[in-house]
Amino acid sequence: MKVIKRDGRSVEYDAQKIIIAIEKANNEVKK
Repeated sequence: MKVIKRDGRSVEYDAQKIIIAIEKANNEVKK
């Protein structure tokens, strides 16, 4: 699946980035 970036680039969707972002957010909340 392709994703259109804000600057107009079309890149392949990377679910790993979402997972990492959620993990970082969870770690901040637990503190």
